[in-house]
Amino acid sequence: MNKAIYICAAAVLVLASCSNDEIVERAKENAISFRSVVGINTRATEVNTGWLQQNDKLYVTTFKENGDRLYDETEYSYNGSAWIASPPQSWNGNSKLNFFLAYPKLSEWQAGFELTKDKKTVQVSVDEDIPDQKDYVVANVTGNKTNFNDPISVDLIHVLSSVEIKAMNTNEAFKYKVKGIRLCGVNKDVTIDLSTINSTLNIGHSTNMRNYELIYDTPVELGSKAESLMGNAKIAILPPQTGGDALKWDGSKTSNTAGDYVGYYLSVKINVTSKYGSSVYPAGSTADDATYGWAAISVPFDWESGKKYVYTLDFSEGAGRVDPTDPGAAVTPNGVVDPAKGMPILGKRIKFGIAVSPWKDGGDQDATLTDGIKFTVGVDSWTDKEKDAEIN
Repeated sequence: MNKAIYICAAAVLVLASCSNDEIVERAKENAISFRSVVGINTRATEVNTGWLQQNDKLYVTTFKENGDRLYDETEYSYNGSAWIASPPQSWNGNSKLNFFLAYPKLSEWQAGFELTKDKKTVQVSVDEDIPDQKDYVVANVTGNKTNFNDPISVDLIHVLSSVEIKAMNTNEAFKYKVKGIRLCGVNKDVTIDLSTINSTLNIGHSTNMRNYELIYDTPVELGSKAESLMGNAKIAILPPQTGGDALKWDGSKTSNTAGDYVGYYLSVKINVTSKYGSSVYPAGSTADDATYGWAAISVPFDWESGKKYVYTLDFSEGAGRVDPTDPGAAVTPNGVVDPAKGMPILGKRIKFGIAVSPWKDGGDQDATLTDGIKFTVGVDSWTDKEKDAEIN
């Protein structure tokens, strides 16, 4: 008689907070089923438990010990009280099975992709609209039929990187308002070898670059406390990057040639005035018709898979440089002259700090199941380490 496979996930991922949210999934007779306790975050905006129960799914692909696929990717959906797999999976005479767990389904990682014995490398493209970006998570675990009553511990890993931009200003001589951010020169996509999940994840970096932009209607006015510039998106979920200082835009070059503007940089859509209300940047802005221009800050992008990077920009001693590629239509309007592309706006440097947050183990919980394979899925949250620097 075939034994049903039960998967118990004791915790699933949270990206927009540092809490250890969990999902506990408890099996029922003759089928894989889950009971959701707390939400999972899989997008750049926060997902709560209600959204998870109405929309979210977990996907499992099952392989035999010899590498042949036993079951295609199987979907688990919420039925109002539990997560149910359809069709149910059983051992089907095998003593050992290998499972790949993923969210979202792998065909959403790459159109038409199916995991097979010989095909484990998938290409992931990231949505250029930051609020619509997804968190791609995956795990690989082997189960043994002889101990099917013991939970199998699973840690879903994030294959992409998370980025948040904050800013502050303690200089009372200037007022800053922000209505958007750009991350410039970032990879458009990456290739991921899923067979390396349990060792060092093998990631291939694209030569296709794009800018990721977020604009919002209500401006953020900077003060002495660092404020998030991410609007409702909270974070950006982006391909891992390499190169760091070697590939960042060299903001010190001022010849205004195209070659000066190659590399990584952040850009902030700002309005700068004096404390008395006179316009600073864009120069043609007025109190009745406030306009905004893009200010660029050269920063190193060196992002690892599964880590969160928080950039805190300090505008107290400078406003960056006029965006070298697209400062915006409001810059130098009607004969009012702003600095040229790539030139300093206030003539001083912006300071920035980077908080790097790798995942840590959020702990596993076991559930007593009947007659089947069980998984406990660990949730990792952030730990921080700081590094500071100055940029031109």
